[in-house]
Amino acid sequence: IADFRGRMEQSRQRVITSEDMSRPIYDPEETDLFALLNDNNYPKGGWVLHMLRGTLGDETFFRGMRTYYERHLHTAVLTEDFLAAMEDASGQDLEWFFQQWIYEPGFPTFEVDSEWIPNPPGRGGSLELTIRQAQPDHWPIFRVQMDVEVGTGSNARRQSIEVFERETKVRIGMASEPAASVTLDPD
Repeated sequence: IADFRGRMEQSRQRVITSEDMSRPIYDPEETDLFALLNDNNYPKGGWVLHMLRGTLGDETFFRGMRTYYERHLHTAVLTEDFLAAMEDASGQDLEWFFQQWIYEPGFPTFEVDSEWIPNPPGRGGSLELTIRQAQPDHWPIFRVQMDVEVGTGSNARRQSIEVFERETKVRIGMASEPAASVTLDPD
């Protein structure tokens, strides 16, 4: 697992530091096919598949991949063909996912503030997180499903959240005020 995470982090760094991030993966304005062989298309494309797998779950993702392969064996394909196979396999509308990750530039950049809101004495409280998407204005506001981890060690608490606005507030109930550690998408 450590090796996998290390390789994913190297790939992520290639993506977020690439000069190609201001262009979408699907880039009909680019007429030089060799210019499409870049960090935006390959490492980011790999991350998009990885995120789609996380969104759909392994069973559904691989069923969609098999469907896509079987339908298009020995034929030319379009992104829309892959979208259709994944929607058929999952029974979900995935247009939002493909729109933001394939047809739009960039990636989300998050800023997080936290505030402890105590309940009556001895009854814990809530940690209110304010999560802001701080990417450039010409990039979209992303819809992202992820875990947030609050605290450390045995006192850590994870909660699944969805961020889909420029600013999202989330409250996480806690037995006691946690250590100041807040980690978005710890995995």
